[in-house]
Formats: sequence, structure tokens, C-alpha cells
Amino acid sequence: MKVSIVGITGYSGLELVKILNNHKKVELVSIHATKEVGRRLSDVYPYLAGVCDLKIEVKGKKFIANPGCYATATELAMIPLVAAGLIETDSIIVDAKSGLTGAGKALSESSHFVNVHDNYMTYKLNHHQHIPEIVQTLQAFDADMPEIQFSTSLLPVNRGIMATVYCKLKKDVAVSDIASAFAKAYDDKPFVRVQENLPELHNVIGSNFTDIGFAYNEKTNVMTVISVIDNLLKGASGQAVQNLNLMQGWDETEGLHMKPSYL
Repeated sequence: MKVSIVGITGYSGLELVKILNNHKKVELVSIHATKEVGRRLSDVYPYLAGVCDLKIEVKGKKFIANPGCYATATELAMIPLVAAGLIETDSIIVDAKSGLTGAGKALSESSHFVNVHDNYMTYKLNHHQHIPEIVQTLQAFDADMPEIQFSTSLLPVNRGIMATVYCKLKKDVAVSDIASAFAKAYDDKPFVRVQENLPELHNVIGSNFTDIGFAYNEKTNVMTVISVIDNLLKGASGQAVQNLNLMQGWDETEGLHMKPSYL
């Protein structure tokens, strides 16, 4: 298949070039941008010289809307529990944090080194553009799903998203029921790993993996679920290629065998 990329000079576009370069089923034939027009990509970025997990049926579809990065991490953490009816949906609180690349390459006061370095800031509290997307998706699994409390913060790191979700269990729901719901949802999913311990960013950065862990507080009846992804891969270009693979009926892991860089 011949592929073109529109919007090549953004962080996700550059990651997409690297993925497709190793994809056996596609040929990257053209790239398009609104900046650096007429220059070779390898001149702008020398390191490039030479170079969907809870899914609906997408095979044969012409268009797919890729989930947002915050939406991906949050939905993968919540869908198994919402679908199984294990939690009080009006108790959901999401505290999501992103590395700076999640804000894109455009310069702004909030992305200025002086404001980000050695700092931690919350932004768009309950007004982030991914909130309607998250609620809409969860409502596909529970039509009575209400609005959620959702905060977003910038971490002083380059990349990665950590979504920490707090929710109360319904009466008579045990921790083993939570474990079973995650196992049922993800045991056969190549890019979702349910961990015995709480996950951390280093274990997914540079990969298409989502790591999920959870812990229960018996005193407060609060279940904490943590989901971590690389915002540029699982949250953007990696997931886009995974969806392309599914659309074409290819092995969904094709081109995506990147191991986490850890450091």
C-alpha cells in the first residue's frame, strides 16, 4: 500500500515516519507540511536520514478517527469496569498528566522552558477537549454514564501520559472481579499489559504498549486504576498504524515491534 503523511513536522508525524519505514506492507510515497516546504526531511531532522485494543470492527472501513492521547489512556483504564457494571459511574475522578510533547510544537507561554522545568501545572481543568470524547465512548458501554471529573496537568518530561482514575466499587464487588474484568478485556490484546504492580512511564516510553495497574482501598471503597502510554506512539502515530493494520486485515502488530527505551 502506498501511504502519504499530511502534517509531517509535528512530533507525532515524525514518529509515524519511523514506524512506516519498518512496516512491511506500506510504501511511504509522499510527505506534506505547512512549514519547511521544499526541504528534504533528512536536512531538517538528520536522525531520519535513510529511514487499538478495545476495538470495533474496522476492517474495510474508509475512515477511522484515532482516539486522543488522554482519551486512549483513560478509556483503556475504564472501559472494562464500566462495561462489566462494577463501579459507581458517578464517582469517577480522572487525574491525567502529560509530557510536554502532548502540547505540540507550537511555542506558547505554558511550554516555555522557564515555566515547565522543575514545575508542575494543571490546565484546562474540566474543560479539556478530550472529555466529550471519553464520555461518549464510555456511554457506548453504559448508556447512563454521567459526566466525569477530569483534570489535566503538564509533567516536566518530554513524553508520556499517566491517567490515574479513582472510582468507588458497587456493593458486593470484590477486587477479584476487577482483576477478572481486566483479564477478560486484555488477555488477548498484544499492546495492553495488566501489571501486578502500579505502572510507570519508563516502561512504555518508545513503545505502543499500554500498561495498567490497580489498587483498592478497603477503608474508603475507592479503586485506583493507573494507565500509562507514550503519547506520541500509543497516543498518536502507533495507534494510527495499528488501526491501519486492522483496516487492511493485516497483523495488527506489523511495524509496531518497538521495545520501550526505559531511559
